[in-house]
Amino acid sequence: HRLMDCGLGHFGTVIWVYVFSLFAIGVSLLSYFLDPSVALLIVVGFTALCALILQLIYRSKNPSKQTKIEFKE
Repeated sequence: HRLMDCGLGHFGTVIWVYVFSLFAIGVSLLSYFLDPSVALLIVVGFTALCALILQLIYRSKNPSKQTKIEFKE
């Protein structure tokens, strides 16, 4: 739903999910020949990077929905 909040419709959201899935599969297949712990680190890092990029895009397009953390003294 965050992709829809950025202005994408259902079709655009589905395309983004498919593209991400293809990239994730590609990264996991390319890391097949590496040490398993390194391959896992690469796949998890790729996923976290994509999530961070989408979060930054969401926050830049929806500044009013940002949550602020306030600490009481």
